[in-house]
Amino acid sequence: MIQRETKLNENELEKFRESFINLPLKEMELVINEIKDHYIRELVKKYLLTTQDVRDEKDKSPETRRKNLKKLLEPIIWLNKLIHGKDNPYRINFPAWEGRPYNRSFYPFINEDIIDLDNEIDVSKLKKNPPKYHLYYNGNIINMLHDKISFPTRRESLLAEYYDKWILKITPETMRGNVDLLDNVLFIHAIKRALNGDKKTTEKLYSIYERMAEAEAIKIAEKWKIKKCYYDDIKSDAKFILQHIISGLRPEPLIADLQKEERDKTLLTPEWVENFYIWYYSEYLPPLLHEGVDLFEKNPDDFLLQQTIINFLSPYMTINTLTNWKSKDNTRIFNSESFRPTKKSNLTVWIFGTKKDPMLGKFRQLMNGILKRYVSEENLIYGQEFDENEDYFKKKDSEERDIIEKIDSKGTKIIDNEKTETNEMIGSLLEMINTSPRDAEIYIRHKVYKEKQAKIGKLFSLSREQINRIIREVDNKIKK
Repeated sequence: MIQRETKLNENELEKFRESFINLPLKEMELVINEIKDHYIRELVKKYLLTTQDVRDEKDKSPETRRKNLKKLLEPIIWLNKLIHGKDNPYRINFPAWEGRPYNRSFYPFINEDIIDLDNEIDVSKLKKNPPKYHLYYNGNIINMLHDKISFPTRRESLLAEYYDKWILKITPETMRGNVDLLDNVLFIHAIKRALNGDKKTTEKLYSIYERMAEAEAIKIAEKWKIKKCYYDDIKSDAKFILQHIISGLRPEPLIADLQKEERDKTLLTPEWVENFYIWYYSEYLPPLLHEGVDLFEKNPDDFLLQQTIINFLSPYMTINTLTNWKSKDNTRIFNSESFRPTKKSNLTVWIFGTKKDPMLGKFRQLMNGILKRYVSEENLIYGQEFDENEDYFKKKDSEERDIIEKIDSKGTKIIDNEKTETNEMIGSLLEMINTSPRDAEIYIRHKVYKEKQAKIGKLFSLSREQINRIIREVDNKIKK
């Protein structure tokens, strides 16, 4: 029979620590193992009881959902306090986790040690440089921890060791049009290390793009006629956005944010994450864990089973590049704004778009949303007045339904604006036709949300004629 409560607090753990910290090493290990085994079992039991309470809750208001999520996370967070932490005497030492560097996130988001030449680099455009170096690797997979490099002037070394020297020397020129195989391999490794929270790598990549980001933000501000007194704040916002794109949202601050009464909007935590964790911990895991706990109580020495249960329960370990949450209408991924290496991808273009269309870049997309708060009636100038009559959009209802239904046929219920986020609808439209993210958003705002041209014009600094032209072009593409 599962008992109802096992209370944990920092003071209690500190008392435990004081009671055995001065014991001989072997005795201390025995005490730690007893504490560890007891609390793992009790925390898992408490979690399973909490899931039942959450499922029985009839109130589905946002406030109640946040409260329920905090209740679900409480035993799970305590469980993770027993798992990691460099100086935590209660930490469970799993061999697979030993050696994890502490200058980055303890939980890797992406496998940084493997470079896939088939899918992550377009090797057809690259060349090796035998006079300068030789790479030792087999097949189309490079393992940074095992494969080596040699130079004419010095002995061979592991690629991961050479990377530590290379990252200090890269410049903006290194990022532009480089066809050297070694530079590209190391660059992909750098991107992955940044996504895993490596501070040195993140700071180096950030320094390369910092001035570009500030200049781009001020360029938008000038176009929108935002007052210069806001420019220092806008530059700070630009730096934050750039940091977010390069390194993503780390698991630790994301989970900490979910435990707060209100979300921290400056973190850019995705809105769907709260729903994901409520579903994951109240519906998906309990059936699996009930069976796992029963097995564990019968086999308390089964280390692999214990590790599997803890991995399932960890809220941090679900935040990785392999997690795809497929809800009824959409597929969501963590750190969707951050760069993923592919053959056709380019970090600079991913961040800033192209000269022809900067809205293709994540920086402009995210920055526009932040800059809206600086915009007011008196500091935004338009080329001409907006016509609220909007004669162009007075079309037959049947024709408009045909257009919306044609978008909907792609598999996303795009007209259900209560359940589907704007960016997901934009994504569906971009998959369907060849248009820019900006034009797709304008079309969705007007066609789906019925926003007035005046509001759209203020948002994008466009005249009525420009908005009409965009809507006509998208309409024509959809009808084809």
